[in-house]
Amino acid sequence: MQKGSLDEEVQKLIESNSLLRDRSFLAKYPQIIGIASFLNSVAKTMEGVGRKYPLFVDLGIENIEGYLELLNSKDQKAIISYKKMQDNLGL
Repeated sequence: MQKGSLDEEVQKLIESNSLLRDRSFLAKYPQIIGIASFLNSVAKTMEGVGRKYPLFVDLGIENIEGYLELLNSKDQKAIISYKKMQDNLGL
């Protein structure tokens, strides 16, 4: 994937999700754009081969929008997953 297209994908993700433009949400989850981009990319790749992303299945959601909503509603499983990804991705 070319750098320009990656930047475009991140920009489209931000534009399509109001929480990724919400200053208070971003303050609570400062690494969320990177994590959301990663999750969205993995989920789309898995969908392309007919599989569902296990984290989304575990959380009972279908897509990144559901994940963001769970974080916003202070769902503990979503918050724990955010913190783990933050550590694992070195963010």
